[in-house]
Amino acid sequence: MISRTRHTLMADCSDRMRAAIPATWLFPEFILFIIGPIGYYMAAAMLFPARDSGESLDVHLLDRRKPFFLVMALTVASLSASGWLVVNDPVSYQDIARLVAIALYGVLAVTRRKSVHWVSALSLLGALLWFTYFFTLRIG
Repeated sequence: MISRTRHTLMADCSDRMRAAIPATWLFPEFILFIIGPIGYYMAAAMLFPARDSGESLDVHLLDRRKPFFLVMALTVASLSASGWLVVNDPVSYQDIARLVAIALYGVLAVTRRKSVHWVSALSLLGALLWFTYFFTLRIG
């Protein structure tokens, strides 16, 4: 029973993606669509120090917080832009949540206070769990 429901959900998701994504891609659309994963890769590369470095992770992140959070904000913005321009999604609650995340990344880029970083990270995690539970775990 569970596997049949999962198969139905996967087929429905696949059909929706085929209907939403254009059959022929223009280069600007492709760049806009692929910039999200590239941004996440760049942010992950900035997150960790070199192996032979004796620098702690906290110090490393706080020293590189401006470019890291700038890349994260641009990545989140590109997700909304690709939805609007490539897939023709209307503006929705997801875009409002992304604007809040971009503003939060802006605050994190300018502050060195660990307490602000901790509260922001836990708030972002809580929002992500709430969003996942209420908006993506619905069947039907």
